[in-house]
Amino acid sequence: MGRDGRDDVDISVLPREVEKAVQKLYDDGRLKGRDIPQPVWKTLAEFDSKAALGIMDSFARKDMSTIYNKSSFLIGMMKRVREEQGPKVELKPGWATLNDVTKIRCNRDTLSRWLDEDEFGPLVKGCVVRVLVGEQNRARTYRMCVVGGLETGRETYRFGKVRTNKLLICKFGDLVRPFKMEYISNSDITEEEFNNWHVQMEKCNLSVLTRNDVDKKLRKFRDFAREKEGSHKRRRSRSSSHSHSSTSSSSSSSSSSRSRSRSRD
Repeated sequence: MGRDGRDDVDISVLPREVEKAVQKLYDDGRLKGRDIPQPVWKTLAEFDSKAALGIMDSFARKDMSTIYNKSSFLIGMMKRVREEQGPKVELKPGWATLNDVTKIRCNRDTLSRWLDEDEFGPLVKGCVVRVLVGEQNRARTYRMCVVGGLETGRETYRFGKVRTNKLLICKFGDLVRPFKMEYISNSDITEEEFNNWHVQMEKCNLSVLTRNDVDKKLRKFRDFAREKEGSHKRRRSRSSSHSHSSTSSSSSSSSSSRSRSRSRD
């Protein structure tokens, strides 16, 4: 370890004022060794000096003794700032809002419940999903995508308690790629992910989701729920009829036996 407690971490990649703020944390012993790995400092260096210094000022005010993973904590702070600085989208009348698209979002748990349904394909087509597309500096990267349909993979994979070869065709603008359903997030779509999707759609000159699209999908969900409930009722009715028929048959057989017994007497 070097005399400043930084191991081989190079903070000279940071703007001068930010570097001084970071160095003070090492000098004071509030940061040690490789608490913050080099890739995280490189990410901080991507911010302008003012934003990076603001992040470090906020970080320095925290009680380091209460932070178990300082690297993840700093990454989280940078992510929040990036979201605030991210692209802002001005929605036109009739366009679906983030709240609207959340109504037709399928998370991993929903996909697991629907997987064996005959209507699985039509149900998920047109839904919105949050997909894990990679990892950078120990931070996962997600995208909001629209499901274009299903694809059959060459190999099966474990999804929940079963194995399947079904893949979701996920569309992000003109980028289309099949994903295993294990990569679909259970967490909500963030405003940054929603805005990034809008920017990509505009870049590709493609139509965005409208409130009418959302309403159509919600009707599909309601129709599916009604049909499923009706199917359950029909099965219960058939089961009840069969039980009643069996009881009647048993009663008739018992009565006939008693009649034959009296005749022999």
